[in-house]
Amino acid sequence: MDNIKKYKINSSAKIFEAFNKLYDNKKKIICVLDNKEKVIGTLTEGDFLKAIWKKIDFKKDLLKIINKKFFYTYDKKIKKKIPFNVRFVPRLSRQKKLIEIIDKEKILRFQKHKSEIDIMIIAGGKGKRLKPYSDILPKPLMPIGKKTILEHILDKSKVLNPNNFYISLFHQKNIITNYLYNKIKGISFKVINEKKALGTAGSLSLLKEYKVSKNILVTNCDVFLDYDYEKILDFHNKNNNHCTIVGFVVNKQIPYGVCGVSREGRLQSFSEKPLDNYLVNSGIYVFKSSICQLIKKNNEYDMDVFIKKIIKKKNEN
Repeated sequence: MDNIKKYKINSSAKIFEAFNKLYDNKKKIICVLDNKEKVIGTLTEGDFLKAIWKKIDFKKDLLKIINKKFFYTYDKKIKKKIPFNVRFVPRLSRQKKLIEIIDKEKILRFQKHKSEIDIMIIAGGKGKRLKPYSDILPKPLMPIGKKTILEHILDKSKVLNPNNFYISLFHQKNIITNYLYNKIKGISFKVINEKKALGTAGSLSLLKEYKVSKNILVTNCDVFLDYDYEKILDFHNKNNNHCTIVGFVVNKQIPYGVCGVSREGRLQSFSEKPLDNYLVNSGIYVFKSSICQLIKKNNEYDMDVFIKKIIKKKNEN
């Protein structure tokens, strides 16, 4: 978050002081405060242009040009319509003190996504790659810093404002369920219990019992990557995808000289320790929820099989 002091100025300041402060911040908005730090108005580039047109002396008091009827919010989740000419929205406390300046575009994306996305966290695996640690602590509850990896995923995906969070569990499900209901606050979620191990995609079949949204973002419970979830969903919707796989590039260097030979064994090329690039699967996906009908209920099903089935169905059409 930006340093909030950039967007504050006292009402006793002169116009030219506010003008200089405005052009020192990225968002080109200033909140004008009284002596109790209460926001009483805002200033934008438009307000300064009006002052110039009216030939107001910039050495005059700031109160002559502030907008006292400004648009603001108490809640980060703005549901009401934002005026078309508003670019940034001050979020205030109930005491009218400035908390942050919110970008209108982020608010609009937040509102747009509300009715079309659910989140599914696949957390039923045994965590074999993390043994012997996962023999004691379930993989979703492994700590990264002061939070478990499951909490990190929940916190990061909240930006999409999903209608529902689903968490599928099997291995050590009682420990994870107890943790969820006692430690996770401020997030509403549904636990889906697998009666048997369903693989990396099989639990998606259990969503048939719920009223799910148009799209569902699916993530493995061991994915801790810095992705912009909003951009992922925008890409998925813009391209009208049935399946979007989030990938990243891995550079792999062969530690030997590589020989290129013909079928007859004749040397045709030689490359010393070549570097190859691979676009690999991160374990994050967005699906149209309707495509999950391809998975038979309560059958063990891995994600690679599911994706190949989606590709085959697309090619057939």
